[in-house]
This record gives sequence, C-alpha cells and structure tokens, in this order.
Amino acid sequence: PAGPATVIAFDGNGIKSVVLYDSLESVDSDFLVLHAGARSKFPKGVVQVAAAGKHEVVLIARGSDDFPPDAEEIMPLDSPQASFLVATVGTAGRTLRIDAPDDGTFPPGPAIIRIILADSSKQLAAYDSVAAVLPDSSGAAGLIFTAPPNLPFPSTATRAQPTAGFASGGSGVSFGEDLPVVSDAASTEALGPPAAVHSVAKDGSSAAVGPYSLFPEAGGEVNVLSRSGDTTKVQIDWSERRVSADGSLIEHILHATPGGTPFPSNALTAQPLKVEKLQVGAAVPGAAVYTDDPVHQLLTVPDALKGLEMVLNDNAARGSSQEEVLAFTIRGWSKVFILRPDATCDHATLPPTCTYLTADIPTWLALDFLPRPDLSVSTTDGSMAVFESKRPAQGRVTLGGNAALSPAKLAITLAISSGRAPVVSNATDADSGKGNIYTDGGDFFLGLPTVLEGQALIRTAMSDSASTDPSFLAFDLSLPADVFILRDNSQGIPAWMKEGYVDAFGLEVTTNTGKHMDVLKSRVPVRGRVTMGGNENGPSMYVVIAVPTPFASRWSDFPAAAAAPVPVSAISVPKGTDWASPE
Repeated sequence: PAGPATVIAFDGNGIKSVVLYDSLESVDSDFLVLHAGARSKFPKGVVQVAAAGKHEVVLIARGSDDFPPDAEEIMPLDSPQASFLVATVGTAGRTLRIDAPDDGTFPPGPAIIRIILADSSKQLAAYDSVAAVLPDSSGAAGLIFTAPPNLPFPSTATRAQPTAGFASGGSGVSFGEDLPVVSDAASTEALGPPAAVHSVAKDGSSAAVGPYSLFPEAGGEVNVLSRSGDTTKVQIDWSERRVSADGSLIEHILHATPGGTPFPSNALTAQPLKVEKLQVGAAVPGAAVYTDDPVHQLLTVPDALKGLEMVLNDNAARGSSQEEVLAFTIRGWSKVFILRPDATCDHATLPPTCTYLTADIPTWLALDFLPRPDLSVSTTDGSMAVFESKRPAQGRVTLGGNAALSPAKLAITLAISSGRAPVVSNATDADSGKGNIYTDGGDFFLGLPTVLEGQALIRTAMSDSASTDPSFLAFDLSLPADVFILRDNSQGIPAWMKEGYVDAFGLEVTTNTGKHMDVLKSRVPVRGRVTMGGNENGPSMYVVIAVPTPFASRWSDFPAAAAAPVPVSAISVPKGTDWASPE
C-alpha cells in the first residue's frame, strides 16, 4: 500500500523486524523506495521485505439484511478459523508452503493441518515439522510443512487451516467436528507356545499342526511364523483331530476361515491366540479403567483428555510381553494417549499414601510415545502417567504388551546375488576390532553413525562393483525396515537408486582406507523381498544396512498416495528363485 503502512524486514540471518513506513515512490518502474516513519527505521543488513498489515474487504449485505451499527468483529459461518493461501506443493507432496505468519498459529509438529482442495472439499493431513521461510521466487514469506514418510500432501491443495484444540505438545486434533471414532477394539493373548506345522494344503486352506491340545474345535486365531521370518494371523473356522489306532492324538488339522487369510505355504509354526472384543468408553471421572476390574475407576481427568473415547483393556494382561496385544480402528486422524499406572495409593489416609512404581516402560512405548508430565490422571487405585504418540494415526492401530521390554529383531534371510555370495552380519565400527565391509576386502567402517551401529549388514564383494545386472542382489526382511545403501561418493548414482532411495541427510561414513561413503535411505519402509540392481561400473561396491522401522511409522493404515497408478510393464524374477505356477 501507498502508506503509511508496515512491512516485515529480513536481515541476512533471517531475523525479522516490523518497520512502519510513511510513503513509497517508484524508481524507473522497476523498484520501490520505502521511506521509514519518524519513529521507525530499517535495520542494518536488511536484504528482503514483505508486505504486512491488515487487508480490508467490503462486504455488501444481501436483500433487506443490514449489518448492526455496533459490530466489532465478523467471522464466516462456514469457516470458523482463518485459512491461508497455499503457495506451492513440493515434489511428490513432500512439502507444503503457505502464506501464513510465523506466530504460533501452527504448532511445531508432529501435528495435523486442515487442507482445502481445489474442489472446495476439506481433508486432514499430518505433518512432521513446520519452519519459517523467507520470500523468494516461490512466494512471499511464510511457512513450509514437511509431510511424514509415505503421507504426501494433496497436489490440489489451495488453502490451509490450523486444527482446533491445540495445547503445548497436545494432540493437534480438533475435539469437535473431527473427533475420531474408535471401533473394533480387541485384545490378543497367546494361549501357549508355538506348535510345529507339519504340512500346508496347496491352496492354504488348512494346515496340519501339533499335536497340541490348546487348539479349539471351532473359531479362534493363530499366529503363523513362516520360514522367511514373516508372521501372519490366520482366522480359524474349525479344526479336527487326527488320532492313531490306539486313540492317541497325532495332530490337529486347522481350517482357515473361507475368504480370510490363508496359511502361507512356508509356514513353520502356529501359535494359538485368544482374541476378545473390548469395550470403548469415555475418559470421564467415575468411568471404569479396566473391563475385568469395575471397582478401579477414574477420579480426575485433565481437560485435554476429558470426554475422549477410551479403550478398556483387561488388567489381567498387565504382564504380557507380546508385540501385539491391543488393536483398534480410528476413523479420522488422531493422536493416541496411553495411560499407564505409575503409583498405587491408599485413599483411606489424608493425604493419600502412595507407592510409586519403578518398572521400566516397554520399548515400543519409549520409541513411539512422549511422556506428558503436565497431564496426570488419578484413579481409585493410584495415579496414571500419560504418554502421547509422536505422530498422528488413523486406521488400524496395534500396541504392544505392558512388559514388552525388547523389540522384535530384524532377520535378513535368503540373501542371493548374481555375483559372489553376499554375507549377512552386523555393522560395527572398526574400533571394535571385528567386521569387514566387503567379503573380499579389508575395509572397515570408521565413525559409524549411531543409527546404523550394530544393525544388520549385507556384505557384498568389491569385485562385483562393475555389475549392471538389474537383479544383482535380493534378500528377505522379516520386519518393516528402512534400507540404507552405503556407496562411494566419488561415483555416479545408478538410476534404480535414484528412483527408490533418497539422501539420508546428516549421515556419512568413512573407512580405514580413506574412502568416503554417502548414505542413501529407502523412500518408504519396506518388508519382504527386496531386489537391488548392480553398481554399474563404479570403482567401489555398495553395501546394505537394514534398520527396523520405528513402530509409529508402520502402525497406521496410511491412505494411498494421491498420484495416479503406474502400470506394471514387466515382472522380473531374481536369480536363484523359482517361479511358482498358478497350479
């Protein structure tokens, strides 16, 4: 505007100052000269300015309606919160830039933002972080959001809104119109140790197991471990017993539910499970905490949690060490809060006498949740600590047992190569005195980053560095994992690496021979069979390290990417494997 008005001035370090100017003038139609007011001045070293101040519009009342003469504020009925213009959506939806002030309207993240699309529809999107940006060719100064892995921002986004209900470190979800609905809550308990699988029907409809008396005659569920390290849950329709001539039990024949998940052909063991539906209540004073202990009730609930839906678990399962104990489905994006007892109290005394618990929290809880000491819940039996998920979730959510103190170990199996045979070992620093990088060389790692130290390493052969085989290396991963490729940074990157891997910023490795190795990371977590191409004439061969993906990155049924499906043009079979016919 012509002035008087205000601008935001940025110095070379990105520090902002608000400057009042009285007037402006044009120079050769290419530049504007701003004249600071009497009590204001531009800071030294200013490099950019951006317009600031209020923008006014005139609203004309329709028909016989009139605005009240004493009106002070106005708010659109269909948009109770301010929306901000989307400047750009980054490549593959990885970032979202909006024209919004850096004033705390949007929390630092992980949190949720409401997106308005080109067709005027709205949807919620998660973001990991948000940062202020200076004005450039892409737009004015504003904010840039970074999406979680495999959760791109929609390419048709036009405006963005904060979601209501924010608190410091809070849920980042509106407790109003976007309140999630929890359904299909169930608990899973192992009835006993796994039993050996003798054989599997050709179509996977049944499996011979046992003998094992814990398998029910009808219904139930089994956890099946395959020879590749994968686990599959199979719903059982009915089972039958095979006995010998003298009446002794030989084995059970388990029949999978028609239309459900079949038994894998390479099944190794089957473990009987007890699955029970759980109640979903509300976090309010007086509500029961557990399904099997109605006397144990909530006394006080912080406002941030009051009224939210609460899954009631069995207190009898408090000693479970299983990886998957509790599961439920969330409709819409939400943070998940865990209430875990941290003290038992005798309320007959004034003040109550409490004994604080010192048990370690399970690994999955430490990895994927943050403690909220500002939120505390009291019960008739004591107090409960509150933990908040690091990332919003939707769809099916699975949580581990209360005593699950060690995460599942990642297994790499069936590693094959069209060159020299690969070797699976652990990534260790040279200072440890053990562990070569290659199968045919004396190179060791120096200064291996903590995230890679001790993780599963696939050692390749330096002599295979010239391979151009598109299926040079293949292996199986038993758990979802981030796959890292370590390669000499003095050579070009093969096309297959560019397509499926990105630079793992901040990670770099050196070797005892002075070689500098860049670190690439798979764009999304992968599981099952992984195939990699050749090094394509590079002077040094790459090696592979696989790191189990944090539980929070794989707990949701993430929506599909917004990009159109890509047709499959060819299917290749890695060397050393057999192609199974439909028969």
